[in-house]
Amino acid sequence: SSKTAYVQVTIAVGATDQVTEEPPAEEPVDAVTNDGETITLEDISNHWGKDMITGMVEKGIVKGYDDGTFKPNSNLNRAEAAALLYRVLGLEEPAAPTLAPFTDVTDLAGWFTGYVSHLKELLIIGGYADGSFKPGAEINRAEFLKLAMNTYKYLVSAETKATITGYETGAMTTAYADLKSTDWFASTVTAATQLGFVGGKDCQTDKKCFDGGSLITRAEATKILYNMFFTML
Repeated sequence: SSKTAYVQVTIAVGATDQVTEEPPAEEPVDAVTNDGETITLEDISNHWGKDMITGMVEKGIVKGYDDGTFKPNSNLNRAEAAALLYRVLGLEEPAAPTLAPFTDVTDLAGWFTGYVSHLKELLIIGGYADGSFKPGAEINRAEFLKLAMNTYKYLVSAETKATITGYETGAMTTAYADLKSTDWFASTVTAATQLGFVGGKDCQTDKKCFDGGSLITRAEATKILYNMFFTML
């Protein structure tokens, strides 16, 4: 009985040690923009996306919050996605539109209305069948990748567009355990994978999953944009 008690105590102590272990403290990370402004982010020093986030902040594509955080693991919504994609185009800040671009984007002076309106004009984004855009709705990985690929196609040459079309109409990638030929985004994921823009998530010993239906985080979106556009910026 004494031996059993000893084993139980050892297991309990081991479990306690695992639970109470704390991650390293975050250190401020400075990003210097193309305009010479230093932006300090307080919550990315231990994050896997640190270097990509810093690079894209320096390029003016992604931004932190007024409190100094970036919130890399927070989900992105459709309005925020539109702002990121518009900045990638390298255009001046858009003027407020004269007409509402969607039935639920009616504040012509709203912070995201100009982005949404201009991207709609360029056929980079579209709304829903009921005429809405749902700017506050969180966007999933497949939806964001589709919009990012639309933006990429807008910027590249006709030759590169033809290459992308070849990937999209060719055999589906076998890189992901969860991707099916019936998925509406299968061709987009195939092309983006062939171009090295996405690589999926670990989900099996020898396989990745794309996980298209999961909401995309700010860090994940930044990584996709970094892979696609950093060398263009």
